[in-house]
Amino acid sequence: MSPITYNHLADCDPVPDKRPHSPAPATVSESESVQETQTPAAWGIGWRCPALMVGLVISGAMLSVGHHYYYKSFDGGRVASREEQTWAIRIGTGFAFLIKSCLVSAVGLAAVQETWATLRRKSVRLSGIDSMFAIRDSPLAFLTLDLWIYAKTLTVLGIVSWYVHLHGYS
Repeated sequence: MSPITYNHLADCDPVPDKRPHSPAPATVSESESVQETQTPAAWGIGWRCPALMVGLVISGAMLSVGHHYYYKSFDGGRVASREEQTWAIRIGTGFAFLIKSCLVSAVGLAAVQETWATLRRKSVRLSGIDSMFAIRDSPLAFLTLDLWIYAKTLTVLGIVSWYVHLHGYS
């Protein structure tokens, strides 16, 4: 007997069909056509993804306020030792890393949701679909014209994601 596994990808997928399913497949009489027995997928917005996005943005904002007050507590004081200064910088860098991670994750989740919403609404060539999924990983994805024509919101999210990512290194 295999252990029960949790599908982590289902958290941000469209809302699944909530109707009860029978364990055995239903038999279809010959008079019924295949089209009549198939039901369309239930699309919708689940609560997990929006809650996670909002939670990540709020966490990033709270961490940035904490980062500000952490450094403000050192303002005007003298450094007693090199070790104290090193630890202050390490903790501040940890704050900055967590802030950046929260914000980039929130934008990344929004980009995935926007990608699927765009693909449900519009017909896009395969190169455009590739660019939509690669926009967070490769700046070369911005060179695809379909991205700029059919996925403007996704393009803005990609620019924000790259800005936050590159701004963290300056």
